Amino acid sequence: MRTKVAEAVGAAVEEIALTRGATEALQLLIGGYNKLRPGDVVLYADLDYDSIQYAMNALKARRGVDVVKFNVPEPATRQDVLDAYARALEVTPKTRILLRTHVSNRTGLVMPVAEIVGMAKAKGIDTIVDAAHSWGQLDFKVSELKADFVGFNLQKWIGAPLGVGFLPLHSEGPPCRHRPRHGR
Repeated sequence: MRTKVAEAVGAAVEEIALTRGATEALQLLIGGYNKLRPGDVVLYADLDYDSIQYAMNALKARRGVDVVKFNVPEPATRQDVLDAYARALEVTPKTRILLRTHVSNRTGLVMPVAEIVGMAKAKGIDTIVDAAHSWGQLDFKVSELKADFVGFNLQKWIGAPLGVGFLPLHSEGPPCRHRPRHGR
């Protein structure tokens, strides 16, 4: 199974960790992110998946970080989305990690993930991408997202049984320099 998933997503088989769905994959990535310090900011948008927003919000109590949520304009154009992210990143200079949804479960909006990730990386911000609703709907490889971390579902459009997902241990470049770790 890991071999087939690795081939499909464009990763090495040893990089694939199977989970009980994208929610678990993303919660592991968020909760295990080991570079947060009190006073840092974690940033997400109103169009991100509810249970993943909850995971980001939990970081306030668990890690002493500030949690900032911003709105993506509706109806959205590609430029409106890019401008909204640029503004959010500009007004939150202490942002350490940015959550990105590839395809919104609320509106079906396909986000320009690679461009947003590029904006974040230019400011030294790591990114976690929720690809639960995009993989199987859009043709892409994990490396094209340019993100530091990505969580996927196998149950949505791939046809796997309910409760199957995965995360690649790194999504681009050399093996992940800050693998998720439990606790902290």
